[in-house]
Amino acid sequence: MSEKPFEVKAHGIDKNYSAPKVKVEVNIDTPEDQQLFEIQELATTGWEVIETNLTKENCKQKWKHYFNVLGLPPGSMRIKRIR
Repeated sequence: MSEKPFEVKAHGIDKNYSAPKVKVEVNIDTPEDQQLFEIQELATTGWEVIETNLTKENCKQKWKHYFNVLGLPPGSMRIKRIR
C-alpha cells in the first residue's frame, strides 16, 4: 500500500492529493442561557440565513413554524449555533 495520503494513477498521471489542515476553534464555555442560534435555508447560492440571534427555545419554535406552517422541507433547513 502506498504511503501517500491519496494517490491517483490514470493514463500516465501520477498525482498526490491531501486535504488541507484546518484549525477549528470551538467555544464550549458559553453558558446555555447565553447561546445564540440561527436558522439557515439551502438555496442555489448555498446556505442563506433566514433568522439569526435566536435563543434555543425561540429557534426551535421558528424552525417548527417554517416546517409545519410554511411547508419548507426539513432537509433544506438547518440550525447553527453562532455563540
